[in-house]
Amino acid sequence: MKPSFYARPVLEVAPDLVGCVVSHAGTSGVIVEKLNHAVNDGLRSADVRASLAKLGVEPKIGAPTDFEAALAEQVHDWKAVVEATGIKLE
Repeated sequence: MKPSFYARPVLEVAPDLVGCVVSHAGTSGVIVEKLNHAVNDGLRSADVRASLAKLGVEPKIGAPTDFEAALAEQVHDWKAVVEATGIKLE
């Protein structure tokens, strides 16, 4: 039996829960900004924040470019994990 991800102390990448709203390529920037504004407003709601806190989730409010940068960082980190462990797609 192979050790689980968490049993491998050599890995220093902490998995984050990432939730997002995405759209298909070519979506108008105006639409993206409106969606981003609406989602951020929802995440500012005391009720939403309380519900998420019960799940141990801390929402991060930001712009689409913030998510793009965070996603690029995740790809970089997980690529290193895949290379370090030799994980292969089955």
